[in-house]
Amino acid sequence: MIEATSICSAEPDLFGVDINLEPGKLTGIVGPNGAGKTTLLKILAGLTKPVSGELNLNEQPFELFQSLERARHIAYLEQYSFVHWPLDVWQLVKLGRYPHRDRPGNSPQIDTQVVNDVMQQVGIQDLSTRTFHSLSGGERARVLLARALAVQADHLLVDEPIASLDLKYQFEIMQLLVDQTNNNICVGVILHDLNLALKYCNFIYLMDKGKVVSRGLPTQVLTQENIKQTFDIDVKVHDTGIEIYSLR
Repeated sequence: MIEATSICSAEPDLFGVDINLEPGKLTGIVGPNGAGKTTLLKILAGLTKPVSGELNLNEQPFELFQSLERARHIAYLEQYSFVHWPLDVWQLVKLGRYPHRDRPGNSPQIDTQVVNDVMQQVGIQDLSTRTFHSLSGGERARVLLARALAVQADHLLVDEPIASLDLKYQFEIMQLLVDQTNNNICVGVILHDLNLALKYCNFIYLMDKGKVVSRGLPTQVLTQENIKQTFDIDVKVHDTGIEIYSLR
């Protein structure tokens, strides 16, 4: 579990944000551009320090965890990842095993099995010998997700994992994130597609202007009034999804 209390930061500003990521739940973070979603996710991953507030990981303060230990607990996938080395896909996914390199009980055989397993889960086993830079945008997104899964962390934080994927892979990746929660993993995901958030998330935080303006079950948060107030659009919310019918 990751618990954040009264988190404040600057550029962009966050004002007293409270958020909990619980085991076995897919928690969505939604909101317009500039709401502070990515800043918040980086703080939850321990990559950015807040100006003030408290962070706990599995009921222990963040500062008690060394960076390598924290990296074994929290896997983070940013929205725009750059790979500067001419690695093939298999080698790149294996980088997800780096936090385990000196861990007792780990072995090259375990690393190899984990890498092969996550590549099969994400459907990229046929890309194993391809270089990352030769891949399409959608293929790259799946490879980077596989690298995050290879960490085998008990917390998975992902920022817009479906942004460059076609419809088939959007649904497959969202289902894969759901599958992680079945293993009692905490999964936090930033999404811009409110229909996918409504369909797949167990709990949602709606952010605007650096604050959490609504939290709860998807049907409680993604209401016509909340969406109109936050995104400045008129929608109809049906049992089957959200329909945009007017821009204000």
